[in-house]
Amino acid sequence: MNISPHSQVIQELDRLISEMSTLRVQISRLDLPSLPRSIRNAECFGMWANREDLPASASSREWLEQWRKQQW
Repeated sequence: MNISPHSQVIQELDRLISEMSTLRVQISRLDLPSLPRSIRNAECFGMWANREDLPASASSREWLEQWRKQQW
């Protein structure tokens, strides 16, 4: 039987969607801790929280531009 390339792609997509649905169900059954809603709640945030060289009012892009100007 000769299947068109389009049909093959559609069959593969259907298979992948089915697998994804199965995986979602399996993952939802796991008792995983929820992700923090804010980066400030993440464990790694503490290392950045009290830095004096990162003003709270500046965005990371603004800070990086100011830092580059000081370096050059």
